[in-house]
Amino acid sequence: MDNRSSSHSMEMPVSYSFYSKVLYGKLREDVREILSTLCKYKEVDIITNAVFMDYVHLIVVLPPKLSISNFKGYLKGKSTLMIYDKCR
Repeated sequence: MDNRSSSHSMEMPVSYSFYSKVLYGKLREDVREILSTLCKYKEVDIITNAVFMDYVHLIVVLPPKLSISNFKGYLKGKSTLMIYDKCR
């Protein structure tokens, strides 16, 4: 069943507190993989996932049961911890 008719899409820029441009190479691929994994956990479809040198830009389709602010907090919090674990 396709839930897109009852879903809402939103453009969600996600920025991380990096003081320099560090999202390149292996870390860039890891961030992309982490975000797609976390979105799958919450049944969120990624329309666009662009990882730049100092920030990440997402366009996602959220199911109606998820609020935008809760999902954004979940995504930023979990992805930050997962990125930190990979960089150690």
